[in-house]
Amino acid sequence: MTDQLLPGITAVTNVARNYSFYSWAIENLLKKNKVIKRNQFASHLTKRESAFVIASIFHDENNADKAKPHGYDKAKRFINKSNDGKLQVAFNVSDSNSEGFYGLYYKTAMYRLGLTIRSRLFDDLTPLGRQLATSFEANIRHTKYFKDHVQDDDVEKSVLSEYGDCACICQLVKPSEERNILRKIFFRENLKSRILEKSRRETLVMVLYLIKQCSSMAINFTDDIFRDAIFFGQVTDGKSIFNVDLKGLDKIAARWHLFQLHEFFTYGLESLLHALLSELKKRDDGMMLADFLKEIGDPSKAVGRILMASSVDTIQTTVLSILKNLHSDELNTISSDHFDRDCNLEKDVSEKTAFEALKEANKKIDSQNIIANSVAILILNYLRAYRLLDTIDPVTLWFNNRAFSELSPVLFAQEIKKKAPVWSIDKFVRFCFKTITDRHDLIAYEKLFYGNDTFRFEEKGNRLKFKMDIYPNYPSQRSSRIDSVLSIIEQLGLVEKQEGIRKITLDGEKILGEFLNERSDRPY
Repeated sequence: MTDQLLPGITAVTNVARNYSFYSWAIENLLKKNKVIKRNQFASHLTKRESAFVIASIFHDENNADKAKPHGYDKAKRFINKSNDGKLQVAFNVSDSNSEGFYGLYYKTAMYRLGLTIRSRLFDDLTPLGRQLATSFEANIRHTKYFKDHVQDDDVEKSVLSEYGDCACICQLVKPSEERNILRKIFFRENLKSRILEKSRRETLVMVLYLIKQCSSMAINFTDDIFRDAIFFGQVTDGKSIFNVDLKGLDKIAARWHLFQLHEFFTYGLESLLHALLSELKKRDDGMMLADFLKEIGDPSKAVGRILMASSVDTIQTTVLSILKNLHSDELNTISSDHFDRDCNLEKDVSEKTAFEALKEANKKIDSQNIIANSVAILILNYLRAYRLLDTIDPVTLWFNNRAFSELSPVLFAQEIKKKAPVWSIDKFVRFCFKTITDRHDLIAYEKLFYGNDTFRFEEKGNRLKFKMDIYPNYPSQRSSRIDSVLSIIEQLGLVEKQEGIRKITLDGEKILGEFLNERSDRPY
């Protein structure tokens, strides 16, 4: 989902200048070398990358707050092995990919930004990629490294230090043609081949708009604040709750709202899996699922307390009890839509409270509270997702087309809708655990089919075991990529931190103002 919302930006491509450096490195190596094999492309590229990383380390090296480049640890080891003032640069700063961090992180991202052309022997640049490469070269053209040492396997420290003064990742924030081109690249429309043509631009503008609003409330904008803003339409400083304005950005905000709906759904299910696996880890001979649930006990009362539901006899009575608090007596598309809009941070019952309690329960491996809060989140998820079953609009169709190919809030709601009148909370819990184990095994068997051994459940004589070597202590949310967005827009000089709070700069204000002035009601 985030691939469509933020094409060209991933959870790990958080260094804006790497996009321009790799563009220059590709153009430069193809200009200076005859490349007839992919491994030649890789060796020439990684040599330039090692010099770039070492140069970035040397620049302002006593500044403890300076961002570290990708490959910092390995490059630092080579710096410590320097001989007679010369440093080896003919090595790969990545231990995981033959093409360095370009191959590991940036290759696909740059392709999705329209900067590169892929081929079997080597990657080349599009006209836009060449334009970016030229702008990077203009900033380093006067250095000794560029003039005389790009092809060298060993380079003097003084040469790399001079190179770092202009090539360091922290230098991008200064006004330059390179910075201007990168801004245009990130804020332009997506490639025509993408399903959503404006999603990246609109997401970046929405982040700028939210930063502006949050700074006026003395709130530092973070990924967690972003999730609250797009899901609940509100943010909090821990004492007060503030509404946010997303007028003019309602379509992209609606897509991110559905992203977070899916996040709460998967976190709830993964937490149930975590509770089960934590118990199975203690038992070499496994245990029956029924025995596990018997040990936990009936979670109905605890779920009722979390949801402030007066009746929890069935899923349906629980849902109607929640809706009654919002002056509705029937679950349908309209009441589900009203609930989705009205259930915010000001309400006594919301995912926010249950989610915070669930995170703590996961850390403590408190199975009873894990199950109670997970079930509460999944019931609220059902209430919100119900409206998607019969709604036809571009945003809902986009989400549903993706959702029906995987385990999702929509498919889950469809299943619950049939059984809600008769299922008890206990029956619902059993259904959730069966869904988790079946889904986990489906993925595992697909991997085994292709010869990859993997974690999986094994059932012998009704006793459940789990084949595993390592399992994380507790679940985590998937990345929204907003942390990368924040790094990139700060490096582009559109946002800055003042007294610990992110604030939009004058350049950021200009981009935001231009967008809001041209905002139209045309669909994507």
